Amino acid sequence: MVRANFVESSLVDVGFQKSDLTEANLSNAALHGARLAGAVLVGADLRGATLASATLYGADLRRANLEGTTFTSGFYHGQDAAHYDSSTIWPEGFDPVAVGAVNDDEGELPPSVRAFDQIDPGTGGDRTDGEPAAGADP
Repeated sequence: MVRANFVESSLVDVGFQKSDLTEANLSNAALHGARLAGAVLVGADLRGATLASATLYGADLRRANLEGTTFTSGFYHGQDAAHYDSSTIWPEGFDPVAVGAVNDDEGELPPSVRAFDQIDPGTGGDRTDGEPAAGADP
């Protein structure tokens, strides 16, 4: 579902666990209770989305735009935490560290995220250029 368009969609209780939603447009989507555990949301547009009671543990939020997004829970701590980087845009006043999200600018991505990084978003298959994906183990 790379670059999928879900603008203003009602995705209540949707099961997107471990889905590749790279650069998906989920702006103003209703994602109440959505199951996004382990989902790859790299570069996704989630501006104005409602993520009340959504599960985001293990989600990859690098470069995601979450400006104006509403959360009530779902980030978890430690190995199961959601991951982000300095390019992730958070709602004003939101503290991702306080809810347990992990900044990957200086750390290791979890194995589930590294596995997704090795998939070519254009084909859905393994990268064929011979180079490991960003964040992947050589």
